[in-house]
Amino acid sequence: MKVNSCDFPENLAYDEDFKIWFKKEELFFKLGITSAYSWYIGKINRIRFIRDNGIIEKNKNLCIIESDKKIEAIRLPFTFKIVNVNTYATINTKIVNNNCYDEGWLAIIQPIEDTSRYMYNCDEDKIREKINFYNIKCFKMIPDIYLYEIGTECSAVIAKLNEMFSRLNYNDVVLIVSDDPTAYVEMVRWTDQTKNKLIDYRKENDLWFFLIKK
Repeated sequence: MKVNSCDFPENLAYDEDFKIWFKKEELFFKLGITSAYSWYIGKINRIRFIRDNGIIEKNKNLCIIESDKKIEAIRLPFTFKIVNVNTYATINTKIVNNNCYDEGWLAIIQPIEDTSRYMYNCDEDKIREKINFYNIKCFKMIPDIYLYEIGTECSAVIAKLNEMFSRLNYNDVVLIVSDDPTAYVEMVRWTDQTKNKLIDYRKENDLWFFLIKK
């Protein structure tokens, strides 16, 4: 299911706020953050697990996520035992942002109590309500850099992009927001010429959003 361009696989369960997903694997649950929560947090810089084994009491921290914008604690409303944590995610935090339902999982746990009243199926209306409340916009990847060019002619934006991309690392991602009516044509032309990748784009009202990867 897609809600406001945010992915919510229907074979998973979710917490009440649709921030955390759960996948049942025999007696255990694999869990991670949702795509919407990933965009709410922003580019993740560090993930710190409180411990990698043992029992965590309900409403106690499993891990702390630090991003460019926020410091967020991941907590569960029930007591559980840690079976495994994804140490690779602590080294390569980008996979949590960009592959949150796959390689970017956070932990495997074994609940100590009944979890049925804490897990929810996909509910499009409830998810949309949460996304709209937090003003979340999802794209295919989390950007490393945001470039807001409102009231700027596209030719000036292109000049800025040429300078910026000459200094970026390979696979860095930039989100560009522009209100220039010619932005789509110019961005397609520029990415074709420079061989950078136009990963995602959309128009909302009078604003264009472009996700470009070096």
